[in-house]
Amino acid sequence: MPFSPAFLGATDVQKEGVWVWDYSKQPLSQTHTNWNTMSPDNLLGDEHYLQYLRAAWNDRHVDTQLDYVCERALKDIEEEAKVEEEEEEEEEEEEEEEEEEQEQEQEEEQEEEKQEQEEQEQEEQEQEEQEKRTRTRRRSRIRRTRTRRKRKRR
Repeated sequence: MPFSPAFLGATDVQKEGVWVWDYSKQPLSQTHTNWNTMSPDNLLGDEHYLQYLRAAWNDRHVDTQLDYVCERALKDIEEEAKVEEEEEEEEEEEEEEEEEEQEQEQEEEQEEEKQEQEEQEQEEQEQEEQEKRTRTRRRSRIRRTRTRRKRKRR
């Protein structure tokens, strides 16, 4: 995708033909330029601003509305990167905390399920024991009843 035309941050507004960077006030390098053929030409007069156009440079009037390329000091970039790095670290810490909370919640849920299962097993065991006692009592009554009947017959 080609770049849109944009101001690059250099001007010759102070002295025609002497191009300097707005940010640093340093002159454009004489060994590295990327001017279009026949540029800079100040064709329309008052063309004092460096424009990026179709992969090359052109001089343009200040009233032209264009995007711009912003030059930042390395220190600014380092600070911005440091802030971004700190933000990323904070996000990672928050994610780790969330993961730990989720793990803890899962462990608690598993513990609750285990406890509920143990309670249910306990209840089932108690019910089985109760049923067993009930069967044993019935058998005992049946035996006693039989024994009494046998005695009566004699």
